[in-house]
Amino acid sequence: MIDETNTQFGEISELQVGDELLRLSYTGVEELDPPYNEHVHLKTYTLPDHVGEDLAVISIYEGYTTPPQITKRKGPIIDTPIAGSGYFVIKEEGMPIRIIPFRVGDPDPKLSQVQVTYAAGTHQMIVAGKGGAVIAERCIPAFTPGDNSNVNLETDPTIPRNFKRIARALVPFD
Repeated sequence: MIDETNTQFGEISELQVGDELLRLSYTGVEELDPPYNEHVHLKTYTLPDHVGEDLAVISIYEGYTTPPQITKRKGPIIDTPIAGSGYFVIKEEGMPIRIIPFRVGDPDPKLSQVQVTYAAGTHQMIVAGKGGAVIAERCIPAFTPGDNSNVNLETDPTIPRNFKRIARALVPFD
């Protein structure tokens, strides 16, 4: 279960992300805006062996979501689940909305070996399933302020049609 007592992903020095063991240097905690700050925690790291890249470890409590966002950066953001279960909700320009389930440790590689890449113009959010979810988010080049912008599902005119309805309808699976 992912909650305020979870210290598994704190000031760690190495992390297995997919097939790659990454050496990390802890840089701190990024505070999210309310109400997301109560149920989504983000710790940031540099990657000493990958100059110009960085990584965030995002912990999401069961049944909660990351803020809906739009990607504005030129380089990719690569999300890899490293614990728990949930869904990625993604809308890329010119493509239909995709809902991608994941469950770390599942015998089905379609659930256990999920990796999602966001490019500029992509709307996305992550919904945590039973027990919560932990995502390794790698940015190439390193993340800079403004690379992603939070969007308001209720009022933002850039939200793709049906994204709000689909995002609200999802419930944790398991």
